Amino acid sequence: MIESWSKILSKCPAAKLIIRNSDLTSENNKTYLFEIFNKHHIGRDRLELLGGAEHYQFLKTYARIDIALDSFPYNGGTTTTEAIWQGVPVVTFDGDRWASRTSKTLLIDTHLSQYVRKNLDDYISFSIDLANDPKSPEILRAMRLNMRKNIRNSTVYNAAALAKCMEYEYCKILEG
Repeated sequence: MIESWSKILSKCPAAKLIIRNSDLTSENNKTYLFEIFNKHHIGRDRLELLGGAEHYQFLKTYARIDIALDSFPYNGGTTTTEAIWQGVPVVTFDGDRWASRTSKTLLIDTHLSQYVRKNLDDYISFSIDLANDPKSPEILRAMRLNMRKNIRNSTVYNAAALAKCMEYEYCKILEG
């Protein structure tokens, strides 16, 4: 994953990668991650490694992010959902196991299927093209303004429909 993210960064000279994780509160963990990226010729100046934060503060981090790169082979669920809700599209690709297809499902259901790529090479090239396209900032800004409205009625964000389905399943269990 870091090798792939490094390939993307190396082809996008204006881009920085922000990673926020409670494990990055440790300076040792930050140093370790900096060293791994450095092996792929990505310097500290291209990375912003942030430690944990209270949830609202964590969500505010998305205001500084244009495009989220999904992790793999185990990709986002909660993080993908939160990124989308905060107006940030997530680039992912179809994986080889359930835990590597969660983001695909979320993106398709929220009308963002163009961010689901065929494979790792496509994920890398699409991310590079998106980051380097001079039209992207304007397109992403417009998306951010409308994304919540556009996805509010998707099944991912429809709590009432989820509750109704769960109630149905519970009733089936009780009926035996």
